[in-house]
Amino acid sequence: MKKHITVPIALLIYLAAMAYFMHPSRHPGGESDFVRYYITIGVTIVIIIALSYFLKRKEENKKK
Repeated sequence: MKKHITVPIALLIYLAAMAYFMHPSRHPGGESDFVRYYITIGVTIVIIIALSYFLKRKEENKKK
């Protein structure tokens, strides 16, 4: 598989695992951290998408 596909998929799997284990409702007294939790997930997804885009461009430029 191509690098611009495998790296983001691996990071998304990691993000899903971390999101599950770090969910505020799984920790006592963590109910107030929902906004921070979802903002962190959103920013991480944006970074993963940007990484995928830049890796794809790097591979295309390498072919030329």
